[in-house]
Amino acid sequence: YQQHLALNIKPEHLEGSQYVFEGDEKKKTVYVRNMFFGIGTSYLSGLVVGGTWGLWEHMRTFDGSSQVLRKNHMLNSITKRGTFVGNSVAVLAVLYTASTGILGKLRDKRRYMERCRGRCGDRWHL
Repeated sequence: YQQHLALNIKPEHLEGSQYVFEGDEKKKTVYVRNMFFGIGTSYLSGLVVGGTWGLWEHMRTFDGSSQVLRKNHMLNSITKRGTFVGNSVAVLAVLYTASTGILGKLRDKRRYMERCRGRCGDRWHL
């Protein structure tokens, strides 16, 4: 094995699931990063599905006039349906990630309050 130039670490010294920097094992994935990933993938998936729907609609409804009109009709159909589905799915993803984030924060707060109540109950027993 060769030594990594930037990190100054030899790979054979790493055993199991070790982390390169101190404290990395305690880090959690940031909520905002998960939110942006979920919304972005939903939006792009919606664009693809809506664009496919628009292309299918173009093939079904176009009567076959000129080449310029065909191209314009195809692009209009794709962008009409693609943006509609993409934006709709992205709004649903925003609502989903916001609600799961709020519920997660409330659940953590409730767990914290239960721990505090348990500790206080042990000390101040009536």
